[in-house]
Amino acid sequence: MQTFSYSIYQKKKNFKRRLAELEEKYTKHAIFQTQFENDNQKLLYEVDILKDIIEENEELIIELRRQFKEKSRVCLPLTITH
Repeated sequence: MQTFSYSIYQKKKNFKRRLAELEEKYTKHAIFQTQFENDNQKLLYEVDILKDIIEENEELIIELRRQFKEKSRVCLPLTITH
């Protein structure tokens, strides 16, 4: 009977130890998952900022091309006559 009680005690002790290990793994994974989600959100925000910058630069390029064409039309006759 004593061996049976000891066996149950050992199994209970091993179970508690294993449960503690799994809880620690779960906690570490939960922290990792939170960090991953935060990093992902940060990267998505940076992508949005970069998209905005690209859009602004494209608009600037369009405006500069328009100005260049306008000035070219004005300057071209001057270069031909001189």
